Amino acid sequence: MEIINEGKAASKPCRVELAIRKINGVAVTRTATETIPAIDPGKAEWVTLTASGILPAAISLKDTTFRLIADETRIVSEFDEDNNETWHNSN
Repeated sequence: MEIINEGKAASKPCRVELAIRKINGVAVTRTATETIPAIDPGKAEWVTLTASGILPAAISLKDTTFRLIADETRIVSEFDEDNNETWHNSN
């Protein structure tokens, strides 16, 4: 995923979290995290987060309900804290 610093100051290193909430319609709580490096203002970094360690072998991530949240510990002070989270298959 691409993480963009749209601010005017460099960001601190932080984490992105993948939180799987449903597999085949069954509620679960499984998480994986990866470090987001410090990013200079106006720059972007690609971060790869692997879900294979938290999914059954026969399940694809696209077939689950999950949330991705950048800066999940909220250590980076941001102008817009509401644009860090996105859901897949949440309906």
